[in-house]
Amino acid sequence: MTPETNSTNPLDMKETLDWYGDNKREILDRLPLVLRGTGFSLIHPLSIERNEFAQDPREFFYTLIARLPGAAVTRSTLKKIEFFKPHWFCRDTEVPTATDEVSKAISPTAIIPSKTDYSDWQKHRPASNIWMYQIKGLDEDVRTIVHAQAFIHELVHTLTAPAIYADHRLRLPNNIVVSSLEFMTEFAKEAQKLPPITHYSSGYRNPDGSFKNNGPQGYQIAISEEMCESAAAQLLGFAFTLNPQTRFEPLSDRLELRKQVYQFLNARREK
Repeated sequence: MTPETNSTNPLDMKETLDWYGDNKREILDRLPLVLRGTGFSLIHPLSIERNEFAQDPREFFYTLIARLPGAAVTRSTLKKIEFFKPHWFCRDTEVPTATDEVSKAISPTAIIPSKTDYSDWQKHRPASNIWMYQIKGLDEDVRTIVHAQAFIHELVHTLTAPAIYADHRLRLPNNIVVSSLEFMTEFAKEAQKLPPITHYSSGYRNPDGSFKNNGPQGYQIAISEEMCESAAAQLLGFAFTLNPQTRFEPLSDRLELRKQVYQFLNARREK
């Protein structure tokens, strides 16, 4: 299915930021339902290395993590959260590339709010770190929304990476045991029948709606991005979807995918 397109580059957050700003009261009214509880710190060793670039308190991250089902928290490979100066997506590159110079960016709103780092990944001990980038020049409420959505997105990467690159067995909520890689492959097949979930994830599709295969592991990256955007939308209850009618009910037009996202988040890893 050919996806709808927005006027800006999918790596440029301008339209997303405008929508967040226009709807920030309704979005922030939903976030208190997410930003509560600190149970994660009791069940998962996590290092939060705050520095001058950190813009959110520790509790912001603990409470967002606590939004995930317990099974997802247990499976997460997240070990550390680090903070860095502002970065943007660089213009004139074939694959998404970061720059810390706004003069080289697609635009000043082509912000990179976060990234999942796999430098500590080992074959038999997958580990992930989340990098949060400082964001300057935004309304503070909008910045909070950006960082909340971005952090949840990266958290889901700490689930999709081992599912794709360290294939293992998952016991789904219906008690069926599947290969994690096969599950992600089935998700990809279903996702490609529909437009991308968000403006951002549309950047990982070809004109015919299929996932791009640009650069090393491009196809796997595209699948992962769609799952991360879909799961973040489901967990937070908002997303800058291509369909304006579903932005506060993000998966209401894709019930089979919603089921798959639920299964993925609630699956338990088999020994």
